Amino acid sequence: MPEFRSLYGREARKPTATEVRRQREIEEQGVADVYLPVEQAPPEFWQALVQATHWVVMSEDNFDTESGSQWWDELRWHQGWPELRQPTAYAFAQLVGDGRTSFLPTLVDPYVRLSAVELLLDIVLDTDQFHELANEAAQRFRVGLRLEGNRFIDMTSEHVHLEVVRPSLQLLAKPEFEPVNELYRKGFDRLLAGDPAGAITAATSAVEEMLRTGGCGGSTLQQLAQSARTRGWLTPGVEQSIDKLDAYRSDSDAHRVGTDERELARLVLHLTASLLLYLGRTSG
Repeated sequence: MPEFRSLYGREARKPTATEVRRQREIEEQGVADVYLPVEQAPPEFWQALVQATHWVVMSEDNFDTESGSQWWDELRWHQGWPELRQPTAYAFAQLVGDGRTSFLPTLVDPYVRLSAVELLLDIVLDTDQFHELANEAAQRFRVGLRLEGNRFIDMTSEHVHLEVVRPSLQLLAKPEFEPVNELYRKGFDRLLAGDPAGAITAATSAVEEMLRTGGCGGSTLQQLAQSARTRGWLTPGVEQSIDKLDAYRSDSDAHRVGTDERELARLVLHLTASLLLYLGRTSG
């Protein structure tokens, strides 16, 4: 049974009767490590997320009317909305500010809600506790999301996320890997936006960029891997793994429409994480 934390403090609390029942249902179904896609997240998850967001806004001394206006302008610009033409989205921002969540799930596309939270975190400086609250809510309601570095990451397995994806993101946070980090995170952004083919393109491009960062030359992933092998960076097995990753290009949107299979894109993102972790740790 995971620990649950109160909304207004870091102390652990015992799970409620509803939480205990849900955990038992999950265990009985044998899906303790399987998560719901964000489109199927229950209303209780969104309520917990908005309550946590409201708590952060209310606890920020420097979050004033100007900050709220900046947040709304960023969201409007990000979504390409004309001014004063999106009453439901504006209502979303109003509800978060007021801490009201009763009819939130009917308002806006779930990815717009996530983007709104991400943009808010770019404005609010101290977000450590919000990360804890948001990730706990996702874990509690078995939603396939985790918040890493102020951005939501799509996931289906807690084990894979903790052992592979998170260490990769932590490694890529180093300044020298910034272009690689941008491409790899773009892969998750595309997957969350319903674009598996675009996610595969971004993921394989991240490996290409990592090899270029290490001084390798070539215009294709296979050429870059061969260059890395020649330089003594890669073993034959790792080179072959990269070549196999390159085979997924046929499922990307680089040269064709590409796949619409989300699970395939997740597989490529996880394979990419393993390769980036190895390449990053052995470069230089």
